[in-house]
Amino acid sequence: MGIVGLQIRTAKKNNRTASQSRPRSSQGIALLVAILANPFLTPSAASQQPDLVTDINSSANETLENAGKFLVTRTRGVEPALLYEPFNLSTNYVLFALPVSYNTNPELVHSRATHSFRFDPKIQGRAGTKFDQGDVSLTVSADLDRYPSLSSANSNGFVSVEKLRFSKLVPNQPITPYILHQLSIRATPRPPDITSLSNDLGGGTSVALATWKSGTADWTPGVDISATRRFVMTGSNSTSIAAKTSIAYNDHESFDASFSPSFRVRWFDRSTIGARRDTTVIFPFQAGWYPNALCNFWDGLSGSLQFSVNATRNFSNVESRSAKQWDFGPMIELIAFWAGLKHECPS
Repeated sequence: MGIVGLQIRTAKKNNRTASQSRPRSSQGIALLVAILANPFLTPSAASQQPDLVTDINSSANETLENAGKFLVTRTRGVEPALLYEPFNLSTNYVLFALPVSYNTNPELVHSRATHSFRFDPKIQGRAGTKFDQGDVSLTVSADLDRYPSLSSANSNGFVSVEKLRFSKLVPNQPITPYILHQLSIRATPRPPDITSLSNDLGGGTSVALATWKSGTADWTPGVDISATRRFVMTGSNSTSIAAKTSIAYNDHESFDASFSPSFRVRWFDRSTIGARRDTTVIFPFQAGWYPNALCNFWDGLSGSLQFSVNATRNFSNVESRSAKQWDFGPMIELIAFWAGLKHECPS
């Protein structure tokens, strides 16, 4: 919508007579759409730190996928290898999330932050397929981010991640290299302007570490290292190196949890203010509970009640860009699988 909005305003400047000759029926339809969408469209402004917002949202989308990973281990009718490699690319899903959280710094300012409750409904879909040397996947997410106490931080977002993994180059390989592309868009709700658009290109490798058991529960650690180049619509392009460790706990019955801290260093291209370097640390923790009421929510639709805590600290050599943020609260997640997966409810 942001691109369309920009094109419409440009057209008005260049040719007002064309706008004036628009049929009344089209104007009426546009007015009706605006009225129906009004509860979701509130005035807002561009975020002060779009690159940091993009990195935080990328981390949040990865954490959101944990619900799918844990639910896969409760499925039946799938190949045995899938149960030992959660989220193999034969797993396709659509996930709905309804989080209500409290955020200490929505605009990621260096000082005098305004706190606010946060409503951020999300939808995420994932599809993939295998080939002889590995697999390829596409994950798409969209959200409506709203802050009642700070409407200037409101935004609509879209993220797509395409990943090509080489997981079968040699038998029993512990390291999986991959290539990825990520498209990230943030837009103001009204007027519909794109405030940030970025493309990340790069690759990395994930390391599968040994899983251990504690009774009937599993502990699954992991490590991921990547390097990407970011191309942006406005601002400075940048290069980053990131490292993420993770540990997941799953009792295979009614509870699971994950902790996946990440560390990223981003070098921005030289600009009028000089060479900027940011170091961002994100600590996401998520715990899930699977009550029968959500497990049997609807035919083919399974769910969980999650609680998440996300702590972010950004250190920049440009002092005004240093910031910290806490975001924590409950979230209901509902997920629908396809391609033969059937969710197994706790006994």
